[in-house]
Amino acid sequence: MKRITTRVKILHLVILAALLAIAMASHAQSTQVNIQVKDVMVKEILKMIEAQSEYRFFYSDDLTYINKKITLNAVSRTIKSVLDEVLRSSDLTYKIEENNLIILVPIQQMQKDNSVTGTITDTGGEPVIGATIVVKGAKTATISDINGKYKITIPNEKAILSYILFGYTTQDVTVGERREINVVLSEEIRRLDLDEVVVVGYGIQNKKTMTGSVSVVNTVDLETSAKSTVSQALQGKAAGLRVQQQSAQAGGGADFKIRGAASPNAGNEPLFIVDGIPISKATDVASFNIYGAGKTDSYLESINPDDIESITVLKDAASTAIYGARAGHGVILITTKRGNKNQNNITYSGNVTVQTIAKNYEMLNAQRYMEVMNKYNYESWLYTSQANVPENIYLGYNRPSTSGAYPGHNFSDQDIANATMTDWVGAVMRTAVLHQHNISLSGGSESLRYLLSGNYMNQEGIIKNNNASRFTIRANVDKDLSKYFSIGLSASYAQNRYDNSAVGEDDDYEKAGILRAAAQFNPTLPIRDADGVYTIDPARATSPNPVSLLEIIDNTVKDRVIGSAYLTVKPITGLELKLQLGGDRMIQKRSNYLPTTTREGMQYNGQGSIVDMD
Repeated sequence: MKRITTRVKILHLVILAALLAIAMASHAQSTQVNIQVKDVMVKEILKMIEAQSEYRFFYSDDLTYINKKITLNAVSRTIKSVLDEVLRSSDLTYKIEENNLIILVPIQQMQKDNSVTGTITDTGGEPVIGATIVVKGAKTATISDINGKYKITIPNEKAILSYILFGYTTQDVTVGERREINVVLSEEIRRLDLDEVVVVGYGIQNKKTMTGSVSVVNTVDLETSAKSTVSQALQGKAAGLRVQQQSAQAGGGADFKIRGAASPNAGNEPLFIVDGIPISKATDVASFNIYGAGKTDSYLESINPDDIESITVLKDAASTAIYGARAGHGVILITTKRGNKNQNNITYSGNVTVQTIAKNYEMLNAQRYMEVMNKYNYESWLYTSQANVPENIYLGYNRPSTSGAYPGHNFSDQDIANATMTDWVGAVMRTAVLHQHNISLSGGSESLRYLLSGNYMNQEGIIKNNNASRFTIRANVDKDLSKYFSIGLSASYAQNRYDNSAVGEDDDYEKAGILRAAAQFNPTLPIRDADGVYTIDPARATSPNPVSLLEIIDNTVKDRVIGSAYLTVKPITGLELKLQLGGDRMIQKRSNYLPTTTREGMQYNGQGSIVDMD
């Protein structure tokens, strides 16, 4: 009885396979394509068939016939009919496989079995599920099933199969005469560099002896070429560190959180340490105009990204034990580069980056705006007048506040037909350029090491007239006085300049910034009227003309000096005592002027201010 049941199951499988083959063949016989070409290579015709159907072709690039040019006139022809004509004078044939795959092979190979089967296991003999098997240099691939088994079609005996699975070592196998290939994948052992040193608050430690929660960001992982500050480059580079940009203007500031916000009201910023010296947060000087400006970087704007050697993020309570209450929200340690013994180097690096808005607003054109406004005005009249007309769905929902007949549309059909449009967003935006230049001189002898560096960065904002620039110089010097004593100093000077843009407050009217005003302004109005005066939207008389805001002068200059000196004593092996003194000084100056061409400046016949902060 068992033998009869087995035979019945096998018969069912054979019938099912035959039905699938018939279905695929009939689909190829029913799908029609239209191809009329002259002197076109066969492989281009195959691409045309792919474009007009669900089928994909697989063939070896070694087949010379696919590069032959032929003429074909096929109108409403089935794929099978077209292929029969295309391959009629060749030594090729084809067969239709599963997943709408058509394989081209030489006729003499058709009699051969062009498929390879096998089982993939690990070193313990367990089947490997989901491994990818790829024919190198071809478009054919498959994966192993729940039992580790696979089947794949190959173009010829020279085919090389790659067995790939994350966490396992990739294997490449040449097929040759074999039609069954069993593979054993071994787990990939990635050697961790446990001798790598990590900078912590009280010195350095080997990674293998670390017990605290620490993340290390290597400078090679920082994408500084398209970033104006270190803050922006740190986004997404350390687990548990959230860096959120606060402003889209050039040199925009960032908000740092380590493992979330611990306090809803008090500050949650981590403590920043640069070469052992805590640096303070620089408060932006207020603009004293109603339009406001975006925040600039308050921590790391003065640091040249090219000067950084490593960044360590301390995330647990151990940082509080070292630095006190200021480190209650974590610590970010930044170590700058220093000179090496007997290695004198002069290096230059520079880059230029083009920046543009990732996704622009989808705005109504002038004609659609007029049509929508007409509909809006009519709906408003229906609501306020409670007119007894069939289309008034507001009857009974509101007490009438107006009376009389509908006054008519604001825009006539002729107005709509002859409308001209102002792209307000395009009028205030641009494609911006960022460029940086770094030069450094480093080296030393057995007892003296030094590094001198300079950096210049200039970034244009995507809003017109918005710019940021940075100039920095740095000197790091280390001197070994003896085997027990060493001294050193680190000093840097930076000047940051910002041409701030009126990005505005979160307000629809007077305080609306450039982008909000541009998105809301009437597209049927010109930038200036016939007298050369900036236009104002009659429907939004309190909203500023976005282009007029480009004439606001709002400049900030920040000068910052960070310096430190140290004395190190090594009385015995394994013990190092370090005395370090340092300072951080910043001076800011902000100059602001609202011209009479702006709506707010017109009220005061021009308004200006100069603010210094030390």
